[in-house]
Amino acid sequence: MKVPREALADTLGWLAQPAAWQENKGNPAFSDKKLARLQFAAALADSGTADGALREIAKEIEREQESAGSWIVDASTPAGSPVTWGTALATFLTRRTLERAGGVEQSVAKANAWLQRLTPSNVPEAAVKLMAIPDAGPARKMLLDAQSQSDGGWGPIRGAPSEVFDTAIAMLALRNTRFAGDAVARGRKFLIATQFPEGGWPGTTRPTGGQSYAQHISTSGWAAMALILTKP
Repeated sequence: MKVPREALADTLGWLAQPAAWQENKGNPAFSDKKLARLQFAAALADSGTADGALREIAKEIEREQESAGSWIVDASTPAGSPVTWGTALATFLTRRTLERAGGVEQSVAKANAWLQRLTPSNVPEAAVKLMAIPDAGPARKMLLDAQSQSDGGWGPIRGAPSEVFDTAIAMLALRNTRFAGDAVARGRKFLIATQFPEGGWPGTTRPTGGQSYAQHISTSGWAAMALILTKP
């Protein structure tokens, strides 16, 4: 079902005003405006509107890039999470944002170099590596080896219980690669089996088993996107 453009008018109008992003008031215990800027900018880039605003915020994002080429977020959670992304996913998605913005080619090149050097230590990082570099054979092998033989899902590391977010991001990475076999189809079965009757999914948290409405909503978004983009 296509969402009417007017239904998104207020949201798109707010996204097109980066100065207003500073007034985004989150939970005082979790109010990471750097992460929020990266995520709002990614949403603005995906909206296909307000190129001037995107170029404006791209310059600010460029200044927040580490000298090595990454954007460090959620450093305390190496595997990242649906909400906070983790450094590898943040760098990959922010690189895409800056590519669409244009005018920050040096920053994009630094991000590309960082992704080239990335040695994955967990499933989300391996997925990012494969999305960034589709012929990254070791990352693909790491993902295939980490898939659960019992339920078809993925956990954050090989042998860990399957989680929805890790499964979704692994599927997104494997969907356009060769030699993936039936891995994506098995991942789809896991996501379908774990969906709640009302349509959402259990939130993936770090550590696992926590309760977070934000993680629940974000996890559900990743799962829905994985199912849509891997539809046979």
